[in-house]
Amino acid sequence: MIKRRSHKHLTLVTNQPSTEPGGKIMPAQGLLFPSESHSVICIVHMPGISGDEFSSILKTLRPSQVFDLRTVPSFSIGRLNRLAAFALFEENGSHYYDIPGMVGATCRIESRLKAKAISEAIVDSVKQAGTRTGSIMVLLDDGAAVTDAASRLPHILPTRGREHWSVRIMGSGQDFPHVPSASR
Repeated sequence: MIKRRSHKHLTLVTNQPSTEPGGKIMPAQGLLFPSESHSVICIVHMPGISGDEFSSILKTLRPSQVFDLRTVPSFSIGRLNRLAAFALFEENGSHYYDIPGMVGATCRIESRLKAKAISEAIVDSVKQAGTRTGSIMVLLDDGAAVTDAASRLPHILPTRGREHWSVRIMGSGQDFPHVPSASR
């Protein structure tokens, strides 16, 4: 149950769990990734997040694969740096893939020209992981690419049995259109 105390224009919300009928304790605050599904694609717009937010997303989602689609991958965000980011990947059991590096794209123009190779590299990596694959994190630095990835990835990635991919977009200083879950 959430208790509120109000003083003029401020409201204090205390986080006290409530009990559902049947005895299950429910947290008062919603979860970042409420589903226990392993079919979540979390697309992170890197310029729109802090180092602490990136760490929190990674620790909460615990993706099995992190696909970095930036041609110049950098983790210099606040207190975060490359060494700390890779330590977080290891700590959370996440495999990191520098996709543009894998296909030889060194700039955004080459990435656009090699879009098919980039898609194939992601799909092949997910297929190779098979049923071991959990949620996926995709790192991007371009707002248009975020929207494009959110609409395309759920339809090109192999599904796991009857579970379809759901998409979450994180770290945006701008509004991205709502992207429905993929259904085939």
